Amino acid sequence: EMYTLADQIGLRVPDIDTFIDNLNSVGYLLKKGPKTYQ
Repeated sequence: EMYTLADQIGLRVPDIDTFIDNLNSVGYLLKKGPKTYQ
C-alpha cells in the first residue's frame, strides 16, 4: 500500500524503502512485521 500511495501522490524519493525505514525510526510509522507498517 505504501508503494501505491507513493505513486499516486507522485512522491519523489531516491529509495522508497529507506524513506519508509526513516519514517519508522523517527516514530511516524510503526513497523508491524516484514514490509508491514501501521
